[in-house]
Amino acid sequence: MLTPLDRLPGTPLDGPGPLGREFRDLGCETFRDAARWVQRLPYGRNADRTRPELVLQERQGTCSTKHALLALLAEEQGLDVEMRLVFIRLDRGTSPAVAGVLERHGVDFLPEAHCVLRTAHGTVDLTHPDGSGEPPEIFEEAAIDPEELGEPKVLRHRSRLAKLLTDDRELGKRFDLDQLWDVREECIAALKSN
Repeated sequence: MLTPLDRLPGTPLDGPGPLGREFRDLGCETFRDAARWVQRLPYGRNADRTRPELVLQERQGTCSTKHALLALLAEEQGLDVEMRLVFIRLDRGTSPAVAGVLERHGVDFLPEAHCVLRTAHGTVDLTHPDGSGEPPEIFEEAAIDPEELGEPKVLRHRSRLAKLLTDDRELGKRFDLDQLWDVREECIAALKSN
């Protein structure tokens, strides 16, 4: 059985592109080495979420910026690796660090936009340094380009939260979209501090 990192190509980084050179300078010989290096970085928001290369400079990243950087490296190297936008369930069970925030606001769960990589061998999640690489349970999925990390991703995420407010009338009576987004931001802060 393949481990999540084994699902990624072990292809040498021998192309002439700038990302390949940067990763080689870091001691990464293969795409899989680069993925391992990125996964070991701490979780943290970058100064500009639309610039995945900042992961290399700031030595941290989110699910979006870490996977976008690797998707751009894969594209540069001609590899069949795709970045995917998935929605996962953010709740006490999947993310114990957010339990207090959700309880304080009386929210059972939030749909969280999350990015992963997809290969012919399966899906890989390199977000957290201590993560297994297995993606969380996904309930919705779509392709996303690294160039869509800014406003387009936020709009897709807010649209999914708006659907939750429509589907759950009780929740819709207690929150508007901006208020629910604020609860989500508190959850992200709790995840980062954990």
